[in-house]
Amino acid sequence: MHAKVPQLIRLLHRIGLPFQADRFLTEIIGVAAMSSVRSMKYRARIPVEQGYLLFGIMDETNFLKEGEVYIATQDMTLSGRLEKNILIGSDIVVTRAPALHPGDVRVVTGVDVPEGSPLRDLHNCIVFSQQGQRDLPSQLGGGDLDGDKFHVIYDPRLIPAYSFPPADYHSVTPQDLGRTVEVSDIVDFFIDHMINDNLGRVSNVHKIRADKKPLGTLDRDCIQLAQLASDAVDFSKSGVPVSLSRVFLIRISANRRC
Repeated sequence: MHAKVPQLIRLLHRIGLPFQADRFLTEIIGVAAMSSVRSMKYRARIPVEQGYLLFGIMDETNFLKEGEVYIATQDMTLSGRLEKNILIGSDIVVTRAPALHPGDVRVVTGVDVPEGSPLRDLHNCIVFSQQGQRDLPSQLGGGDLDGDKFHVIYDPRLIPAYSFPPADYHSVTPQDLGRTVEVSDIVDFFIDHMINDNLGRVSNVHKIRADKKPLGTLDRDCIQLAQLASDAVDFSKSGVPVSLSRVFLIRISANRRC
């Protein structure tokens, strides 16, 4: 694209010269097509016009009630002017990647805040309530507010008819060296993380099981794999890797039941 190949192809078509007449151009088109197909296969992104990907923060004013969020965005209009919008409604989906457990998708209520509230100065973020027995970010795959991004969708076609209870994972106890961390410890952990980061493998097994099982993500194996995926996400914080033997045991037991 940076070489302006599309413009070149259009120019050749305009002057009546097919690119197939030149072997080099034909090979270039083949490489470009293969690259585009590979990109769609592995990095395809489906745009959701009625949705955002926003950083999450907590309501320091304690105005929001349990199940309420404040979402203010600043979008560019067709005239090139920035316009601030506040998302209000009772059917707003909030989730966070990776969302493997059925309860990782929550439906919340978007509300406005009074004039003069400090929240009015915010935009392009989602503000969560600090009220309730359990904070909402932790219900989204064990999320928190240290830089996590949350998917916000308000397309009526994508609002689930009902929600499942959120997962309640027990956090893994971090490793304690019993001494001051040294540079060599950081180097060792960096190498260990590259070797034992199994989040991708766990997620792939979960996806396969969810496609094969009649209950989908509600299947017992998928619930267990979602727990392992949560532990794998926390590996960089806890220092405790997820053993692939646990994943293989789930696969073996599932095959036996089949």
